[in-house]
Amino acid sequence: MHCIQNSCIGIPFPFNRAIAGFTCVLAITVIALSIIGLTASASGPFNAIVQFGTTTNGILLGTSIFVLILDLVWIAALYKKTKEQSVSRSGPSQLEPSRLGLPNPESLEQEPPQSALVQASEEINDTDSFSQQPEEINDTDSFSQQPEEIILRTFGFLSANELAKCGEISRRWRRLASDLVLWNAFDLRKISPFLSVIDKSDWERHIDLSRFGLNLDNVPLLDKRKVIPALKRIVSSLPRIEGNAGVKLLLIPEGLKIRTFVEMAELPDAPKNAPKIRYIWNRILDEIGDIRIDKTYWIVITNNIFEGSRDQSVSSQKALLQKMGWEMTKATEILALIALTYMTSEGQTRLYNNTDPWTCSRTSDQVGKRHVVVGCFSPAGVSVDTYSFDFDIIGVGGVLRKF
Repeated sequence: MHCIQNSCIGIPFPFNRAIAGFTCVLAITVIALSIIGLTASASGPFNAIVQFGTTTNGILLGTSIFVLILDLVWIAALYKKTKEQSVSRSGPSQLEPSRLGLPNPESLEQEPPQSALVQASEEINDTDSFSQQPEEINDTDSFSQQPEEIILRTFGFLSANELAKCGEISRRWRRLASDLVLWNAFDLRKISPFLSVIDKSDWERHIDLSRFGLNLDNVPLLDKRKVIPALKRIVSSLPRIEGNAGVKLLLIPEGLKIRTFVEMAELPDAPKNAPKIRYIWNRILDEIGDIRIDKTYWIVITNNIFEGSRDQSVSSQKALLQKMGWEMTKATEILALIALTYMTSEGQTRLYNNTDPWTCSRTSDQVGKRHVVVGCFSPAGVSVDTYSFDFDIIGVGGVLRKF
């Protein structure tokens, strides 16, 4: 039967059935005609049967019977093939598992109900929902079940970024990761190489506060849980500053005024490395020199002017700052920046200096219709003046006051 099937390879299945049927009908017809011929023989039927091998009718009869047998075998093979194809089209669920190479369903009841792929998919989904809704997640791992003292001690070895990420894990971790003791231990000076800090300790170390009427008793506390991420965002999105100078987190004390820096430089026993005032227009001192800072506050201030701000009109510089989300500095603020940076660096760093190119910054303070310009810090001191014209030494720095 396999020989019959194999002999039909390459012939379309419907043609196999047609050929087999046609041959079968033809063989039956020849057999019938041969029998009729033998019956009508003149020598009689018996003698014809004896001599059928030597007569034409006898040869046809024998050949037709052989062909008929082959046709019947062929038809049986085609019937079996038709049955198998109908079963295969009915789907594997109707076949026995053993014929498909699958395990016995009874044995499957003893195996885990989920495959490794399904379990991995569920773990990924659990992770996604875990990060989106940490308050609904229970702490089930062994570390989360440790006493709070151990978890807090472990958190103390983490960076600010790592601690913030831990606060996204669960409600308990969020509460522990928000501990003020942990956050207050971070040094703001180490957040970025483009950020430096002038704080209360720097003022107290270099300046006799009471002598100049400065008060730092009510310094606003910095919530480092909010300040550190904010400072990181500022540094990461910092507009282009000349010399890639970065910014400074600067404390401005209550009682500070422009005249403070003039008096500081003129004292016989001036503070060590106190910068001198090379020139200040008397009208500036007369009109705004004694305006005091009424409350201690923090600012973020640039250590140099913004690129593209040189030789621009006041309106152009204001538009540039507004576009970047910064403000103009006050004359008192930029003088504090220059003076304290110079003093804390032991006279090594002169911001807004007179090296190539000379650099001054326009401020928001005005005398008449002219803005005060501070900088051009040379070995002889700092200039504080106003100008009736714009030229390339005058740019503009910026300040953020949300601290």
